Amino acid sequence: MSFAGRTPIAEMLAGEARGEAEIAGRVVSVDSSRSLFRLRDASGAVDVRSSGPIPPRGSLVRVRGRKGRDAFGGREVRLVFQPRHDPAQWTPSSVGSRGFPWRQFRLRQRSRVMRAVREFFQGQGFLEVETPALLPAPGQEPHLLPFRTEFAGQPLFLATSPEYAHKRLLAEGFERTFEIARSFRNGLEEHSTLHQPEFHLLEWYRAWASLEDLGRDVEALLRVTARACSGGFVARRGNRFVDFEESPCWLSVAEAFREFAGVDLEPYLDQDDRRFLQQADQPIQGTDVRDQADRFYFRTLVEAVEPRLGEPAPVLLCRYPARHAALAELCPDDPRVAARFELYVLGIELANAFQELRDPEEQERRLVAENQQRVAAGGPELPIHREFLEALRRGMPPSAGIALGMDRLCMLLAGEAEIGAMLAFPHPSFFP
Repeated sequence: MSFAGRTPIAEMLAGEARGEAEIAGRVVSVDSSRSLFRLRDASGAVDVRSSGPIPPRGSLVRVRGRKGRDAFGGREVRLVFQPRHDPAQWTPSSVGSRGFPWRQFRLRQRSRVMRAVREFFQGQGFLEVETPALLPAPGQEPHLLPFRTEFAGQPLFLATSPEYAHKRLLAEGFERTFEIARSFRNGLEEHSTLHQPEFHLLEWYRAWASLEDLGRDVEALLRVTARACSGGFVARRGNRFVDFEESPCWLSVAEAFREFAGVDLEPYLDQDDRRFLQQADQPIQGTDVRDQADRFYFRTLVEAVEPRLGEPAPVLLCRYPARHAALAELCPDDPRVAARFELYVLGIELANAFQELRDPEEQERRLVAENQQRVAAGGPELPIHREFLEALRRGMPPSAGIALGMDRLCMLLAGEAEIGAMLAFPHPSFFP
């Protein structure tokens, strides 16, 4: 069966001529009382008035006829395929603007955002790279569990992020790199409205740059992607809105704790965990005083601080406690805090940025300490990425790098409630 003469619906609608044409697509709605059905292809949708039988909703058909004033006159309607059941995605309520089902409409928005990201970085002289997903050693963050596999009897891990690879490229002389990387994280907590076990990280790195440079990148990128997604500068979640025309606000973790939780972070920064715990409104369980203090810190951050960040403008939460920034340099004016920021929009963390640590001995010490923390908490011991440490020993220039969750960004730009709405095939709920 040949479709060489098929005219895309949008092209047919835009044309001035009313000559005979052949169109083809999916029947998305039916109005038998008026002998009408709505036909959609990848370019658009049109109402078809049939002089014969009306094909069932969900069918694939081709139609020969002429463009009319209010509908396409279907002189000849041929059934290509009829589904065995009536798919829910073809119900009228699921069909969004321009005649596309919402799922297809969202994926088109996502595609525009991805294209805008690439054009943005390429326009600034960044090199797009593709780094391996299979690694001999994963990241060491104690709270992240990598997927494990093997090849020829040797253990391998799916990348939790491409961070180490980009730093190795910085050490080789690549000064501006970016990547939209598939990343993988295991565990029950990695499946929710904001998490998927397989997801996309946008990472970019600048040699001879600062966190302030990355902050300017973030500000420009949010506006570019918002315009690509919806033509405006607003992101939303439920009835909450944020305006990306507003410049991000820099706010230290200590300021945020004081403003939103009434908690003084100074004792925690001074390693005086007992005095810090005196501010807790209820006993904190933990293996020791340090563990209790960390639990109180994270509980306050997650429950009292994060929900208040990023409205009506984005927030760059900065100057994190040094004990929670294993890959960042310490601030020269206060070594109790690290040169790190996280981007928040409408209470959701979108990105994590570091002034990159370059001291190989200090980096190895921190990685070993994180490994020990994981083992002490009952997790597996993981190998340390020796090639990454060797790259630091060869010399990495002063650099700043950032990882941004692309699925979350697309979700907010489209006003969706969960990232699965922006994925072609989100992972089902594997777990009870």
